[in-house]
Amino acid sequence: MTLNNEESMDRLSDFEAIDRVFNDLIWISRDADCFVAVDYLTHMTEVGSTEAEAVENLKQAIREHISAVKSILEQMRDFDRALREQCGR
Repeated sequence: MTLNNEESMDRLSDFEAIDRVFNDLIWISRDADCFVAVDYLTHMTEVGSTEAEAVENLKQAIREHISAVKSILEQMRDFDRALREQCGR
């Protein structure tokens, strides 16, 4: 499977990729009065009063996770760059 749009061959954004493959990567169950959605890759779990709400809550949690990871990686790159400049490398 490719994460490229086959018509335009442009790379998908992280969020578009999530939406494309999401249905194959989640497990949904009902627990009392709510639905539980679990992502197989991250093992993140979200709940909702409906199945659709649980899935949307899980998608949003994954989007926030990806944004946080990207932010941390950028901070690490900035720190590494500053350290190399300070050490003269």
